[in-house]
Amino acid sequence: MPAESKKTNAPTDPWVETLRLTHGGDRSFAHLVETQVLAAAPAALPALETKLVAILEAPEATEAAREFACRLLATAGGAACVPALVPLLRNPRLSHYARLALEPNPAPAAGDALRVAAQALPAGVLRKGVFGSLAARAAHGLP
Repeated sequence: MPAESKKTNAPTDPWVETLRLTHGGDRSFAHLVETQVLAAAPAALPALETKLVAILEAPEATEAAREFACRLLATAGGAACVPALVPLLRNPRLSHYARLALEPNPAPAAGDALRVAAQALPAGVLRKGVFGSLAARAAHGLP
């Protein structure tokens, strides 16, 4: 008699599904994550920031998942996400998204990270982008 496969009706965790996000693919689970972040009370943001950082640091996360996490960190990010964003500043495909998260971040560490990157990156488009982000922070009165 063949073994029956066990089917569970357990709901899929949208945060786990977000790791597999692709461009042009199903985004329904990502929409659930985005809704949680955008509707969150300020006191809930640190826990959500931790979940978004976990996406950035997960080896199995797709590039689209990292882009998505960066976009949400522009809203939910604080000092805790800065170390996870710094390496992305050197990535030609993710640097823009990392800067998107760092520009509005109120933590002084975000400005410090951009200033260090401005000195460390070689001349070129990535470095110019970092200078633009620093100018945007200054225009909004952020350190």
